[in-house]
Amino acid sequence: MIRSLKTGAMTTALLMAFAAPVAAKTISFTGLFEAENYPGGSSPFAEQPATLDVVIEIDTEVPSDMYQELPGNGSASEYSSAVTSFTYEAVGAGGASLGLWSVTDLVMVVVDAPVPNINTFILNSNTATGPAPLDTLFLLMEGDANIFSGSGLDQLTTQTLQAMHTGHLDLFTDVDGMGFGIRFAIDFDSIEVVDDMSPGDTPPSAVPLPASLPLVLAAFGALGLAKRRNKRA
Repeated sequence: MIRSLKTGAMTTALLMAFAAPVAAKTISFTGLFEAENYPGGSSPFAEQPATLDVVIEIDTEVPSDMYQELPGNGSASEYSSAVTSFTYEAVGAGGASLGLWSVTDLVMVVVDAPVPNINTFILNSNTATGPAPLDTLFLLMEGDANIFSGSGLDQLTTQTLQAMHTGHLDLFTDVDGMGFGIRFAIDFDSIEVVDDMSPGDTPPSAVPLPASLPLVLAAFGALGLAKRRNKRA
């Protein structure tokens, strides 16, 4: 019994004290309604959409599936499994929620192309789940080539994405040969990127560092107490 308590205390304290944070980025922004196209059909929304609130979570330790060098010391990288979560909620002009979508199997492309002077951030998926019939997503952000200095995931920061000058998020599908779709323009001022591994940031952990030391000491104290009890027995 004592040995079990001793081992459990040590394991719990050490795991909580030294648990490594997950390397991740969370990108959030608001899309502003720009246009819709429903030829021959009715809109799936109860009221006119107004905004789209987007949250993207990225595992920054996932390597690229494809890397290509471009002219002018540029590069392009493609990631098929770096996005761990992508959700967005449409809000109507009257303030009501029009639906919440979740997207999987996203392909992400980051391009730094000094020639022809453009940076590009793309996300594409046809597996969005939420209110029918929209099931396909295409996100595009573009800016001048001097914004990025490569095509790695470390380039995706609040400063770099807010510096982009063009961006939109399209939701669409194909029903009976007719394209249904809606476009939201990205509000670049609303972009926020939280990077758990940025210098100066405090990575999230199960127990803050100042509180973890007492846990470790308590575990060693429990170990010493168990030894004394064994000797007395």
